[in-house]
Amino acid sequence: KTTLAVHWAHRVADRFPDGQVFLNLRGFDVNGATVDPVHAIREILDGFGVASQRSSANVASLSALYRTVLAERKLLVVLDNARDSEQVIPLLPGSSNSLVLVTSRSRLSGLVASTGAHRVVLDALSMAESREFLRCRLGAERVANEPDAIRDIVTLTGGLPLALAIVAAHAAGRPRFLLSTIADELSAFRDSLDAFSDIDGLTDLRAVFSWSYRALSVPAARLFRLLALCPGTSTTVFAAASLVGLSFRVTRALLRELDAASLWVESAPSRYACHDLLRLYATELVQEEETETEQRAALHRLLDHYLHTVYRAQLHLSQQLDMFAVPEFVDGVLPYEPVSLDTAMAWLTLEYPALLMVINWADSGGFSRHVWQMAWCIRHFQNRQTYWRDLRTVQDLALSAARRSDDQLGMAYAHRGVAAAKSQMGWSASQADSNASIEHVREALALFGSAGDDLTLAFTHRQLSGLFRLHGDCVSSVSAAERALALFRSVGEPMGEALALNAIGEAKTELGQADEALSYLRQCLSIAERIGATYLCAGTWEDVGYAYEQFGQYGEAVDGYERAVEIYRTTGGFRLPQTLDSLARVYAAMDRTEEADAAIADSDAIKTKFGWHDIPPRI
Repeated sequence: KTTLAVHWAHRVADRFPDGQVFLNLRGFDVNGATVDPVHAIREILDGFGVASQRSSANVASLSALYRTVLAERKLLVVLDNARDSEQVIPLLPGSSNSLVLVTSRSRLSGLVASTGAHRVVLDALSMAESREFLRCRLGAERVANEPDAIRDIVTLTGGLPLALAIVAAHAAGRPRFLLSTIADELSAFRDSLDAFSDIDGLTDLRAVFSWSYRALSVPAARLFRLLALCPGTSTTVFAAASLVGLSFRVTRALLRELDAASLWVESAPSRYACHDLLRLYATELVQEEETETEQRAALHRLLDHYLHTVYRAQLHLSQQLDMFAVPEFVDGVLPYEPVSLDTAMAWLTLEYPALLMVINWADSGGFSRHVWQMAWCIRHFQNRQTYWRDLRTVQDLALSAARRSDDQLGMAYAHRGVAAAKSQMGWSASQADSNASIEHVREALALFGSAGDDLTLAFTHRQLSGLFRLHGDCVSSVSAAERALALFRSVGEPMGEALALNAIGEAKTELGQADEALSYLRQCLSIAERIGATYLCAGTWEDVGYAYEQFGQYGEAVDGYERAVEIYRTTGGFRLPQTLDSLARVYAAMDRTEEADAAIADSDAIKTKFGWHDIPPRI
C-alpha cells in the first residue's frame, strides 16, 4: 500500500505546487509507537516554519492552526499506515485545495462516512502482475528461464505483495540458486510461515502480521486465533459465533473489527474470508495460545453448528422421517436455520466443501457420532447433486467411525448409507457388489430390530425392496415392500406408506402385473398429493408412464411422463433428462418424430449442462 501510494504521489506531484507532505503514522508499528495526532500536526507545522504554538497540547487548537496554514496552499499530503479514523481526521486540511492520500490496514469506515473519502481496496496481485513484480526484482532472463518455478512461487505466496517481496529478496541474494529450488523450499514450509522469516522485523511476515494482530481487542484476537479451526476458505457469522461461543451480535461486531484490520474480510454479506498466509499465522497462534482443551471445546461447538444446520437443511430436501433424534447441542452453539428449500440448497451448495472437511476432522478428532450423523444428513444433497463418489467415501467413513466407538445405532444407519452409495455408484456392476449392498441393509435390519424401532425398520425394509428390484429379484422386492407398508401403517407414517406403495407398484410393473401395479402407484399418488410430497409425485408419475409403456398403452404413458417432466422442471433433480429420454422413446413408438427429437435434444442439453450422463435407476 505504501509503495503504491508513494509511486502515485510522485506521478502527480506537479499538480501540487505548494509542496508534498509524507508522514508515517505508524498505526501498526512493530514496536507499538503509534504517532498521535498532536505530534503529527506539530511535525507538519514545523515543516512550514510555524513553531509558535509548539507548547500547545490541545489537538483541537492545533488542528485549527494546521487548517489555517494549509487553507491557501495546494498540497499533497500522504498519511501512511494510519491506525484508525480518529488518528486521521485531525490531519485533514480545511479546504478543497489540497489532496490527502491515506494508507491503512483498516478500512477506515468512519473516515469514509464522515468526510466522503473514496476507498480504494487493494487485492492480491494476479499471476501476470506477480510475474512482472518478480521480473522487476530478479531480472527478465531469470524469470523467463523458469516459468514453472515462477508459477509455483506466485501460487504459494498467494499473490501477496509482501510475501513476494520477501521471496524476491531471498532469491536476489542467492543469484546462483535455481528458482525451482526456492519454490521447493516454499512448498516444504507451506504449512507454516518459516519460509517468510527474516531477521528484519519489517520484512518478517510473521512480525508484520503481528502488528495488526496486537492492535486487536482481546475478544477479537481470540476470535482471529480460533478461526484457524474453521474449514474452507470462508466462514459465516453463525459458524464463527459457535466457534467462540458468543452471540450473533457480539461475533458480528468482532468480525467487523477483523475486517477493519484486513485480517478477515467480508467477501459476501455475513460471510468472511481470510488469506491463506494469515490463516497459517492464526494456526500458529491458536497452537501457542489456546490449550488443547480449549481447542477441542471450540471444535466441538463448530461440529455441533454444522451438524444441527445440515440437519435443518436436509428437512427441506426430503419429507421422509427417516432420521434419528439429534442430541441437543452444547452451550454456545448457534445453528443456521434455512427457511426454505432454496435457502437450504444455497447453504448446502456453498458449505459443501467445508462439510466434507468437517466430517474428516470429526473422524480424526474422535467425534464419531458427528461423523455418522452428518454423513446421514448430507446424503439427500449428495444424491440430488449426483455426488455419488463423495457419498460412498463419507458413508464408509461413517461406518468405520461407528464401529470404532461401538455405536450400534450409528452402525445401523451407516450400513444403510454404504448400501445406498454402492447402489448409486455400482448399479450396473457385478452381482457380488449387488449382494454386498443387500447384506449391508440386512445388517442394518438386525441392528434396528434390536432397538425395537418400527419406523426405522420400515424405512430399511423399503430400501431393501428397492435393492431387490434393482438387481432383478422383484418377488423379494414386493415381499420387502409389503413388510414396510405394514410397519408404516402401524406407526401412522403417510410418507412412508406412499413410498412403500410406490415400491410395490414398481416391482409389480417389472413382474408384468399391470392392473395391480397401476393400482398401487395411484394409491401412492393420492397420498403424495395430499401431503404435498412433490418430488415423490414426480417419480411416481414417471413410474406410471413406464408402467403404461410396458403394457403398450402409449397415450397414457405420454401423459405420465409429461406430468413427471413438468414437476421435475419446477423442483429440479437429476431424473429430468432420463424422463425426457423415456418420453422420446414413447413418442418415437407413436411415430411422433419431431416431438421425440425435441425431447432428446432437451435431455442432451441438460445432461451436458449438469454432467448428468450416467444416472442410476430410482430405488
